[in-house]
Amino acid sequence: GGGASSTSSASASKSEESKSSFLSKKKNNNKDNEQRRRFEYDREPASLVGDVIFIGLPRAIDKKVLTSCRRVTGGRLVNCYTTNDWLLSLMFVARGGTACGTKPIKDVPGVENYDVTHLVESHTKYGDAIPNILQYIRFSEP
Repeated sequence: GGGASSTSSASASKSEESKSSFLSKKKNNNKDNEQRRRFEYDREPASLVGDVIFIGLPRAIDKKVLTSCRRVTGGRLVNCYTTNDWLLSLMFVARGGTACGTKPIKDVPGVENYDVTHLVESHTKYGDAIPNILQYIRFSEP
């Protein structure tokens, strides 16, 4: 009986030690994360992303969000939309907004808008049209 209790008390103290070492590691990790976060914000935001191309983007047009996207994009920010994308239009009628993939994005400086209606039959056909869309917007050209 006595041997079992000394073993359990020894394992209990080991458990306490591992908890305290875990907590100290966790505190140190939090400090490291804070320093990493500070470093992230010290960098030039426009250097984070090269080019961004939205093709039939199923996201509501939100000037604040899109301005943030533009701020962290060092290259081009392109919105490719179709005026006849009934699938996106129906989704956003229910939500009460306008999808980026159905209209040009206005009032956000630095966004290039391309109407690709003549290249895309429907929302489900974007995959087939991507090479033609990239050529149309002159992606990867100097």
